Amino acid sequence: MSRYCQISIASSDSYDSLVSLIPAMVSEFNFWKSNIDALNLCQCLITNPPEVMSIFGDASSTGCGSFIKGMDIIAAKMFSQAERDAHSTWRDLENINFTLKDFLPFVKDRTVKFFVNNLACATITSNGSMKLLCQKIALEIFETCSKSRVSLSLEWIPRDKNKEADYLSRLSDILDTDDWGITPEFFKILNSRFGPFSVNCFWSTPRIRKLISSTPYSIRLAPPG
Repeated sequence: MSRYCQISIASSDSYDSLVSLIPAMVSEFNFWKSNIDALNLCQCLITNPPEVMSIFGDASSTGCGSFIKGMDIIAAKMFSQAERDAHSTWRDLENINFTLKDFLPFVKDRTVKFFVNNLACATITSNGSMKLLCQKIALEIFETCSKSRVSLSLEWIPRDKNKEADYLSRLSDILDTDDWGITPEFFKILNSRFGPFSVNCFWSTPRIRKLISSTPYSIRLAPPG
């Protein structure tokens, strides 16, 4: 996570040369200043192999979405116009970044394998990127994992093996773009009178999330159409 510092060193005439600090280099310095003590260690003995949590995610041109395998939980959101105009690799990285933060209560202190169908994401999250925007998200992902003690690895899978996540990433193509909603208090009244519910009719297009295991009612995704 020191890609721009390494570039500066490699392009210098000698190790004693003076260099100008660009914002990307300052960001890398600040990252290591905050995290070097926590990351400068290695566990030598592991008595029990950690249980691996599998997350499948994908990003389309309009949104992104992910789900935890074996748990009835999803996270999805629509992209802004600026995000839609960004590179596809950036959108996939943003999905990883968004998903980890949204799933933080579930992934904290866990070993996570994130399945994506963008091969570049696996390399960037491990080694960083020459592109400033991708490098910035890679640092955010790394910092989230460091602070929450998440052991993250990425694995590429073909798109036809990632159909559920692909569907979640395209929800904005299916849902109405008018964002309607009700307050949690009013929902409790409806739930006490008519619940528990089996279908969630109150979609939130910028962000969709279902937490069946932690709610007194059952929220199910409606099929397309």
